[in-house]
Amino acid sequence: MRVNRGDWPVVVTDRCAHSCAEAMGFADPTEARAWLHEQIRVRGTVTDRLPASVAGRRSRSGYFVVIEDEVLLPLAEDRDGAPQWIATYCVLFPGRRAAAVTPSSLRGRRLLDEVELLPHAVERFQQYCGGSADPALARRELYDVLAPTVRATSRPPRWSGTRPADFYLVAGDDGEYVLPCRVGGGRRPFDATTCIHRSRDLFDLEGDRLLARCLLGADTVPARSAGRACIERGGASGARLVWHRPAWAPARPAARWWLVLAPRLAIPVAWQPRHRSRPLIALGLVDRRPVLVRLLERLRRLRRRSSASWRPRPTGGAAGRAYRARRR
Repeated sequence: MRVNRGDWPVVVTDRCAHSCAEAMGFADPTEARAWLHEQIRVRGTVTDRLPASVAGRRSRSGYFVVIEDEVLLPLAEDRDGAPQWIATYCVLFPGRRAAAVTPSSLRGRRLLDEVELLPHAVERFQQYCGGSADPALARRELYDVLAPTVRATSRPPRWSGTRPADFYLVAGDDGEYVLPCRVGGGRRPFDATTCIHRSRDLFDLEGDRLLARCLLGADTVPARSAGRACIERGGASGARLVWHRPAWAPARPAARWWLVLAPRLAIPVAWQPRHRSRPLIALGLVDRRPVLVRLLERLRRLRRRSSASWRPRPTGGAAGRAYRARRR
């Protein structure tokens, strides 16, 4: 059975990887080769018909891999007759600006100076990372959050589930922030297209689904506490996770976020992302409800316990006689 030439695998030669690294600003040919393989798999087309912007280019076989608006790879046939293409070189599309710096060679603020945080990245930071409502202020906050630890990688963390990009900014504890980047068309060499945080699924949850992801220890949320009672009687159906400490709550340095159960009733929580089933760890309970509300709640709990322990007095038979004998 004859295999369609367009379905042949593409071998990226050292010369092709070197030319790609040089043109695109990768740290080394290994990164460039990995990027080319991913782009060929996702977007590459083997063809003998070139777009108008690169018309006139030649290859040994007459065929090319076209990665639209990115790069063109001239192809040669395998010398031993194997059904595979050999990519011999890498050519940038016209207008595809080569990077003046290598992202992976930079760190911190020096790296961020080369990256434009696009509006969508700022919006995602506002939505999932507690950024300010003012976009200009949120942009500065995102910059300050990334700057101490940010680095560039050729591949994203597995948890991110993001699409292929030229490279990725990774920052925070255990790489909790990921920003896919591409070569830019504005005032900076690169653009960060979006902002992904490892906790994003938690902030989409509410009520019981959110509480199920939190470890509520008996020492941090006692059995007879207002928080435990609120959860057990179903009063925390609107429970939500918030990024910042509520204005009425005291500071808890160990708290990463706050799980708000009800007005002025919340649980400060730590975050351990490697504990997938319950990454949130309760650190205590903060109850700042009015005194009257807390007093009424306590009375209701006492009444429920009293009702649960009450039993009707026996009046007849042996049980009734024994009861009356004890009462004498």
